[in-house]
Amino acid sequence: MEAVSGRHTERFRKTYRSLAYVAIAGMVLLTSDTKQAHSLPISTSPIVQTIIHPSSQNILITEGIISPNNLSQYQTDGLRQLYTYPLFDMAAYEATTEQALSDVKDDDSIHAVYNSDFHLTGSSTTVVLGQTEQETRDGWDSVMNTVGITTLAMLYHVDVSNSEICFIDTAYDTSHPAIAPHVVHEECNSSETEDIASLCTDGPHPASDENCSGECIHGTMVASAGIMNSPVKASLFKTASAFGGDVPGLKDVDILAGFHGCLQRKIDGHDVVAANLSASHYSTFSNACNDVESAKPYAQVFKKLVKNGISVVVSGGNFSEKNEVGIPACVVDSPEPLADDIFSVSSSTYKVGEAPTIASFTNRSALLTSIFAPGTDIPVATTGNYYATASGTSFSAPITSLTLAYLDKLLVNLAPGEKERFIRNGALQLNDNGEVFFVLNLGRSVRGKSSITIS
Repeated sequence: MEAVSGRHTERFRKTYRSLAYVAIAGMVLLTSDTKQAHSLPISTSPIVQTIIHPSSQNILITEGIISPNNLSQYQTDGLRQLYTYPLFDMAAYEATTEQALSDVKDDDSIHAVYNSDFHLTGSSTTVVLGQTEQETRDGWDSVMNTVGITTLAMLYHVDVSNSEICFIDTAYDTSHPAIAPHVVHEECNSSETEDIASLCTDGPHPASDENCSGECIHGTMVASAGIMNSPVKASLFKTASAFGGDVPGLKDVDILAGFHGCLQRKIDGHDVVAANLSASHYSTFSNACNDVESAKPYAQVFKKLVKNGISVVVSGGNFSEKNEVGIPACVVDSPEPLADDIFSVSSSTYKVGEAPTIASFTNRSALLTSIFAPGTDIPVATTGNYYATASGTSFSAPITSLTLAYLDKLLVNLAPGEKERFIRNGALQLNDNGEVFFVLNLGRSVRGKSSITIS
């Protein structure tokens, strides 16, 4: 396992040296493992970068002896409960004093304590405004045709009208015509701590809209990249928080609340096929990172999601790493990282009439990258009923999530873990200094697996 090197930390410092450091009160998560990935909105500069802001006091605690019932009522001075995640046997608390942190760490009934960071999606995505709605919708259809969705939908009459994708992101402009018809569920999971304001209107957990400003840009673009002209439904989990008063980001405890809400949708009988997280830690790895402290909570949560039939789709990050991806894209759920239902997604170039190449900004790993999907000049919606094109692994992920929605209905008899193998079967190949990567094309995958029964 290779941890992040000093160059990442230096890049972070340079990128955010103008931001005042905000001390974050301790975040306690009682569980059987937890940590995170977070996101900021996007400016109109080049390539979406996802960065994490270090926090010295946020902690996540994994559940050991404590039963889930006792876990949700865990008491010690200096702790304030933020969330309970009963489906994950977890609970999140804010530790307001150093003594509270010390008491928890010394508690023999607690299995482990992890530092929790505040993740930022710093903007390095190229966002070009000025597209008309028709230009954007036509362009989106062209991207879907490139990955094989459009043709297969027509040939096999695949019905995905009840299929649902969970988006765990900053926030969303749910009034936008490219998103509004798809939305079937909303939750706002933006916890308030000592130095970070909640962006929810009525407390930490309402399914209500908020004033949509900068925090909505990233989420709106990501969701629209995955659903715009499709009949697929969307559950939107808003997890942005105000950092330093005006810079949105995501906290681990809020992201976990989004994943928990997504799993609850599945358990309640909704046809949830994928959970999409377009965010990544600045620390990058070339091998599975399940044993890294900041990834352990994700390993636990992803395992539970996959076990319940939800594919997890995570963007790999945008630091141009040639053999590494960020947390939690480096989390695996199988001895064979490329044979599970956790999809680590990197970006290929997209241009009509041209063969795809590896996007210059994308992270990738020969051992961990599941698939490359279009990630440059992707037609998206943005706030204020505007349209744009955007680039970054943040947009490759939702295109992959939509592909999985079609695959789920297109084929029968796929065993657990077979989806990832299947979409690589027959896919276009890219050679990167001797390493072979695969580019998403569902049509080629289906043609390359004729023994699979079309449902």
